Amino acid sequence: MQTAGIVLEKILFVGVMIAVGFLCGKLGVINRETNRKASELLLLVISPCLILTSYQVDFSPALLHNLLLAFGLSAICFAIHLLCAYVFIRPNRPDAEVERMSVIYSNCMFLGIPLVQALYGPEGVLYLTAYVTGFNLLFWTQGVILMSGRGDWRLMLKKLCSPALLSIAVGLTLFLLRVRLPEVVRAPLAAISDMNTPLAMLIAGATIAETDMKSCLLQPRIYRVVLLKMIAVPALAELALCFLPVEPILLLSMILAAACPTASYCTMFAHRYGKNSGYAAQIFTLTTLSSLVMLPLVVLTADLLL
Repeated sequence: MQTAGIVLEKILFVGVMIAVGFLCGKLGVINRETNRKASELLLLVISPCLILTSYQVDFSPALLHNLLLAFGLSAICFAIHLLCAYVFIRPNRPDAEVERMSVIYSNCMFLGIPLVQALYGPEGVLYLTAYVTGFNLLFWTQGVILMSGRGDWRLMLKKLCSPALLSIAVGLTLFLLRVRLPEVVRAPLAAISDMNTPLAMLIAGATIAETDMKSCLLQPRIYRVVLLKMIAVPALAELALCFLPVEPILLLSMILAAACPTASYCTMFAHRYGKNSGYAAQIFTLTTLSSLVMLPLVVLTADLLL
């Protein structure tokens, strides 16, 4: 119960930042190009710094054991995402690719990392890197094939060398070798990492400001996708994970990552491959708004099951 209250407090905290981003978008302070550049800054610089610094903790066999477990648990979560997307969304309907991608891929970096960081600190972010690794590996392989209808192997290989995965590789190597960065390096990286949450929420709010909410709310089909993403997937993840003999911080980090709203990447991919990017942005908006209510409920039910 206490954890759910903390999540609610943090959700309200980030909700205010999303509202500020929304106002900035409506007033033109953050336009589409500014939003795109800020997203690149977050993905290419700030989030990798946060991931790298999360590995700067004292090595212990127990921590390594939990990190390896996190990779296994994230695989279970992604299996649930894929199952829901491919069983409940038929392939022969318009925008099926956009809907499937929206159900499979969560906003684990933009929202998951800051939320887990606020709740569990560097240890939670350390475990979440396993989920982020799975996200990147799957997104740039299965996601490319889903949206393009073919395997763009050159793009896949290029994106698998993304800053997020590179920061995980470097951070994990330093962790295993028990190497601590000097303070003159670690402190600036940590300061850059502190920008992750506010910038991510401003971007989310500005993205929502670009969406035609009236058109969004009048589409019956979109509610089916939101229910799958925000209720079915988290519920199945809880049922699959909560009865395992694993530390609560590890379980809740994985469940929160799976319960996050649709990744903003889905809108970018829809635009890149000529799919319905407007519909993708609407799904992103509704799942993000519903997460303000659903994420505390997910943690509350997980607390009751643990």
